[in-house]
Amino acid sequence: GGMVPWQAWFTIAVVLLALFLMAIEVAPPDMVMVSGLVVLMTSGVVTTREATEGFAQPGLLTVMVLFAVTAGLERTGALEPLRRAILSRGSVERTPVHELMLRYMPAVVATSAFLNNTPVVAILIPVVTELATRARLAPSKLLIPLSYAAVLGGTLTLVGTSTNLVVVSLAREAASSIGEDLQFGFFEIGMVGLPTSLVCVFFLLLVAGPVLPTRQPDDASVRAARRGAARPREYAVVTIVPPGSSFIGMCTSDTELSSMAGIRVYRRIRDGVAVDDPPPDDKDPLCEGDVLCLSGIAS
Repeated sequence: GGMVPWQAWFTIAVVLLALFLMAIEVAPPDMVMVSGLVVLMTSGVVTTREATEGFAQPGLLTVMVLFAVTAGLERTGALEPLRRAILSRGSVERTPVHELMLRYMPAVVATSAFLNNTPVVAILIPVVTELATRARLAPSKLLIPLSYAAVLGGTLTLVGTSTNLVVVSLAREAASSIGEDLQFGFFEIGMVGLPTSLVCVFFLLLVAGPVLPTRQPDDASVRAARRGAARPREYAVVTIVPPGSSFIGMCTSDTELSSMAGIRVYRRIRDGVAVDDPPPDDKDPLCEGDVLCLSGIAS
C-alpha cells in the first residue's frame, strides 16, 4: 500500500489536540470542536461544503429541537411532580439501597427515553442526593445508578439520546447512496433496548448495595487539596420565579435550593429592590417575578 497522506496525520493531530484541550477545560467543548473544524477548513483538509453539510442533517436538527423542549421542561418545572414523588413517601432511614433505587430508577428510565439524558440527570442529582442524606447513605450509592438509568432509558426510543438520531441519519444516507430506503420506527430499537434495560436494572438492584463505593461528596476534594491540585471555581446563576411556579408563596429555606450542597442565594431582587445575602432561614415568601441570584463552588 501507499503512504498515508499528510491530511490523515494532520486530522489525527487536530482531533487529539481537541480532546486534550477539552480534557483540561481551557474552553467550552463547542468552541474547541468548532475551532478544530475551522483549522481543517483553512488547511484544505475539508471543503466548506463538507464542513457545513452536517449541520443540515435531520438527526442533528432533531437534537436541537429536543434541547429546546428539555429547556422548556426545566424552566416550567414540569418535572417537579417527579421530584416530589421520589421524596414524599415517608421516612427512608435505614431503607435498603435497592428499595431506594426502585423509587427513582423506573421513572428515570422512562423519562430519559423521551428527553436528553444530561438535563434529566442534572435535575435529579440534588433530589437523589437528598434521598441518600435522609437514608444516611453515601450519595455515591445512589448517584451511579441514576446515571446508568438515564443511559438505559436512551436505548428505548429513537429520541432517547442524540447518538441514536445521528447514527440513524447516517445509516439512512448510506442506504440512500445504494438505492435503498432505510426506515426506523420510533420504538424499533426498544425491541433490544427494553429487555436490556430490564436486565441491567435488575442487575443494579442486586449488586449496587454491596459493590458501589461508600464515598462522601468531599472525599475527592480533600484528596485533591492534599495534593495541592484543588482549584474550586465559583459559578453564579440568575433566575426569575415564573408565573405559576411551585416556588410562589414558599420561603427560600423551604425549596430544594436549601438542600443543594454548596448553593447559596446571595441576592434577592423584588420590584427593583435588592436584598443582599438573605439569611438561610429567610421567611419572606417568594413572589412571581422575584429574581434570585445563586452562587456555588464547583471543584
